[in-house]
Amino acid sequence: MRQALRLNRIGHLCHEEAMSKTPQGWSKASVTTRRVVLLVLCAVGLLSGCRRDAAWLDERDLSEPLVQKARAKEREGDQTGAIELYAKALEHNPLNARAHMDIAVLLQQIEKDYVSAIYHYRRYLELRPETEKVEMIEERIRLAEQMLVTQLQPAWQRVQEEWSEETGQEIPASIPTVDTNKIREYEDRIATLRQESESLKRRITDLTTDLRDQKAQVQRLTSALASARSRSTPKPEPRDTGLQRVVRTHRVRRGDSLSRIAKEVYGDANAWERIYQANRDVLGGENKLRVGQVLIIP
Repeated sequence: MRQALRLNRIGHLCHEEAMSKTPQGWSKASVTTRRVVLLVLCAVGLLSGCRRDAAWLDERDLSEPLVQKARAKEREGDQTGAIELYAKALEHNPLNARAHMDIAVLLQQIEKDYVSAIYHYRRYLELRPETEKVEMIEERIRLAEQMLVTQLQPAWQRVQEEWSEETGQEIPASIPTVDTNKIREYEDRIATLRQESESLKRRITDLTTDLRDQKAQVQRLTSALASARSRSTPKPEPRDTGLQRVVRTHRVRRGDSLSRIAKEVYGDANAWERIYQANRDVLGGENKLRVGQVLIIP
């Protein structure tokens, strides 16, 4: 539309130019010839301008740093690296038509990813609807669709066999029409779900790390609390079992009695009962001493 308006405007200007400079003596045929020549020259100039516009758009798209890096990778023979850089360039600027075209060619010829190639070819046509490459790109899309059908044929045959085995019925021998736009939608959805899954995995990892840190902190606080309690609580005195004291003994001599022994060790003869209670099992319940007998002095 813009080209038609430009052509009409230039034609009008050329007509005015021709009429303003027509000598009075010229014939109508000469004037007509002059007008035709001027219109042809104007049309050629207009088409040259269109070609310059397309070249300018390509130059603008190719000037982006990521696109330049992708083309450098392509020249080095690193086609996979080039595809990755073209994809990054399109993430940065989805309106870069030339990047859509270049990645589509690589996806079709190198990766055999015909669905993605068709998608990028169509995006190029959407961004450059007036391009002179329309027929060439439409032919590439047609070939990509044919190759996609060929690529899917073995899988479709397996589906046919499994269906026949399970149901006893046959399904069409040919693959149904491929809706590449629908496939692309599914691929985009799968990619989105994968991104969400990766995000959830990272979130789970972060939460697991936080939980581990919280547990370690609780353990440290528990240890510190137990240590503080142990320092603040006085240790109980060890119970006197009698084993820790030095046990005194007395070997019975001739003429000894419990009163005499009590008088000797305690200074009090009436304390004999303490000696008796400590040695009841030895004395046998009787207050009788034997020479040489060893008594415990409590």
